[in-house]
Amino acid sequence: MNTPVIERDLVGGGAEVYTGSKAVPHVASARSRVLRSWYWALVPLLALAAYGPVLSLWFVGDDFNLLHWQERLPGITPFTWVINLFYRPLSGILIWNVGYSLFGTNALPYHLVSLALHALIAWLLSRLVGVVSGEARIGWIAGAIFAVFPLSTEPVAWLAAQWDLWAAACGVAGMWGFAAAWRRRDWRPYAAGLAITLAGVFMKESILPLALVIPFIALATELCVPTKGEIAAPAGMRDWLLLGRRILLWSVPYAMPSLLFAGFRLATYGSVGGYTGVRADYNHFFWDVMVAIGLQMLMPLNRLVFSQTAVQVTGLFMTGLFLVGLFSWGRKRWPLVLLAAVWWLAFMVPVMNLVALDNPTRSGSRLIYMSLMGFCIAFAVILAGLLDALPRRYIGWALVSGMLALAVPATWIQLYPWQQASRQTRYLLQEIGGLVEPAPGKVLHFNVKDLPAEYKGAYVFWNGLNDALETFNHQTTEVKSVGALDLQALAEPLDRRSGGNYNLAFSLDPKDELYHVSELSGMSVPTGPPPGAKLAWDYAKCGEGGPSEQVEWQPFMAAFDCAATPDTPPFPGTSYAVLQPKTADPNINLPDLALDPSGARWVRLAVLARLPGGNEGLRGEWFWGSMEQPAKWSGERNSAFMLDANPEWRTYWTYIRADEVKNGLHGLRFDPVNAQVQVDVAWISISLIP
Repeated sequence: MNTPVIERDLVGGGAEVYTGSKAVPHVASARSRVLRSWYWALVPLLALAAYGPVLSLWFVGDDFNLLHWQERLPGITPFTWVINLFYRPLSGILIWNVGYSLFGTNALPYHLVSLALHALIAWLLSRLVGVVSGEARIGWIAGAIFAVFPLSTEPVAWLAAQWDLWAAACGVAGMWGFAAAWRRRDWRPYAAGLAITLAGVFMKESILPLALVIPFIALATELCVPTKGEIAAPAGMRDWLLLGRRILLWSVPYAMPSLLFAGFRLATYGSVGGYTGVRADYNHFFWDVMVAIGLQMLMPLNRLVFSQTAVQVTGLFMTGLFLVGLFSWGRKRWPLVLLAAVWWLAFMVPVMNLVALDNPTRSGSRLIYMSLMGFCIAFAVILAGLLDALPRRYIGWALVSGMLALAVPATWIQLYPWQQASRQTRYLLQEIGGLVEPAPGKVLHFNVKDLPAEYKGAYVFWNGLNDALETFNHQTTEVKSVGALDLQALAEPLDRRSGGNYNLAFSLDPKDELYHVSELSGMSVPTGPPPGAKLAWDYAKCGEGGPSEQVEWQPFMAAFDCAATPDTPPFPGTSYAVLQPKTADPNINLPDLALDPSGARWVRLAVLARLPGGNEGLRGEWFWGSMEQPAKWSGERNSAFMLDANPEWRTYWTYIRADEVKNGLHGLRFDPVNAQVQVDVAWISISLIP
C-alpha cells in the first residue's frame, strides 16, 4: 500500500501540505530510459515529415500586409503600440522585425521557422505529458499525434498565424517547467517555466487561459504514479484539502502573467483586445460551437479536398475509438482525462465566437491549435489503454504506428490548398504586373470583382492584394471590392496622388485550378507608348512627315489632322493628332490589320487622348472585325470605356482576352467619342501580353 505522507512545503512558506507517497520511487523503468533517449527525437521528425510541404509555400493573405510591419513598427516600438486590437509585441518583433531583417521577402526561411516551431511544440507536449502522466509512452503518443494531426494546417502553413506557434511554444514549455518542478520538488524548472510563460503572453493572447489549466496539471502530476500507470489519490478529506492548498500556492504565480497582461490591456486599451463586431450572445451558440469543434477534431479532413466517404469513414472510426476508449480505459487514468477536458475547454471557450458554424472547414484551425493539444492528450490516454488491453503489445504499437503513418499523407493532401493558394498569389501578381503599366510615385485604384479570397479553405487574397502589389510589383495601390464593375467608376477625376483607375475581375480556370484575370480596363495619367508594343502609332512628330510609316488609320466621318503647333501637349516639345468630328459618330479604322495573337493571353489596346471640353457621360469604343469580314463591325466584338470629363490627357487601356480573337485581330476600329466633340490623340498602341 502507498501511505500518504505529510511534509513541509518550501513554496508555501513551510506550511503543512500533502506530498503524496514516498513509497513510489521517482525512477524510470528500462523502457522509459529508452524512450528518454532517441525515441523522443521521433516526435519532431514526425512533425517535419507531416508538415514538410510548407517549405514550398509562398506568401498568402495577411502575410503581404505584415511584411510592412517593420516599416510601421521598427525596432522595439511594437511594445509601445498599445492602442491596437491586438498586442503581440514580442512575436511581432521576432517574426516581422528580426525575420524581415534576416529574410526580406524570401518566404522559405519564414516557413522553415514555422515548421521548426511546430516540431518543437510537439516535442514539448510529449515531454510535458510524459512528466505529468509519469508514463513516457503516453507523452510520446500525445506528442506524436499532435505532430501529424491534419488539423494544424493553418497555424503551420500561414505565416500570419506564426505568432500562434510562438505563443504555443512558450505556453507548453512553461507548463512543462511547472510539471517538472512539481514532480521533482525543484524550484529551478518552476522559475524557468514562469519566465517563459511571462514571455508567452507577449507572443499572443491565446495562451492567457493557461492559468486555468495549471492547477489541473498539478493535480494530474500528483495523482499519476510514475512508470506504474496507477493513481495515488489522497486517503482522506484532510489530505485533499492540503493538496488543494498546495496546488493553489503553486498555481498563483503562474496566473500572474495572464492577470498582468489583462490588467495592462484594460488600463491602456479598455479591453484585452480582439476582433470587433463578433458575437457576444454565448447563450445562443456555445453548445453548437462545442459540438462543431469536437466534430472537427474527430473528422479532421478538409471536406473541400477529401471525398465525403473518406471524411465520414474517418469520423466514424475516430468517434468509435474515442467513445469506446474513454468508457473502457478512461477511468484508469481519470486525472489525465480531466486535464485533457479542462485544457480543451479552457483554450476553446475564448475563441468560440470566432468559429464559423456554417462551414467548419473555414473556421480557422489556428483558433483551436492550443485546444487541439487537450484532444491529443485524451487520445493518447485511449491508445495507452488499447496497448494495455491487447495480449501482444507489438500489435498495439503496430496499430498506433499505422495511424501515424496514415496521418502523414493525409496532412500532405490537407496542405494542397495552401500550396495552390501560394501559386495563386505568385501567379496573379505576375499577371497583373504584366498587364498594368506602373505609375511610379502614384496610387493606382482598383475596383475588384470576385477577388480570390480563398482556395478550398486556404487564404489567397482575403487581405493584402494592395500590399502585395506594392511589395512585389513596386506599385502603390488601393483595392476596393465591388459586386459589379461599373465603367463610370473609371471616369472619376484623378487627384494629385492618383495614377489611374482600373476595373479588375477574376475567375477560376478549372483546367489548371488557378485564378486568372478575366476582365480588365482602365484609365491612367499620361504615359508614353508601352515598351514592347507589337504595333504603335506615335503622333509626337506628326508635323514632320506623317504619323507613322506603318499602315495608316483611316478617318471616317471625321478629319484626322496634326497639331503642328502644340498648345498643351502631354509631354514637352511634342505634338499630337486632332480628330475633328463631322457627325456624332466619328471613328478611325485599320481595315487591313491582321494580327496573330498566338501565345498571348491578352491583346491590350491603348491610346493617349484628351477630351478638351467639360463633358460628362461620354465614352469611347473599340471594334474588331472577323477573319471573313475584317471591316464589318459588330456589337459582339467590341469594348467600351468612359472618358474623363476633365480636359486632361489620359491614357485609356482596353484589354481583350486572346481567346475572343483566337482567329486573329482582323481589322480594328476606334471610336474616340460618341459625340460631335474634338478629341486629341498622342499615340495608339497594340500589345500582345503572354
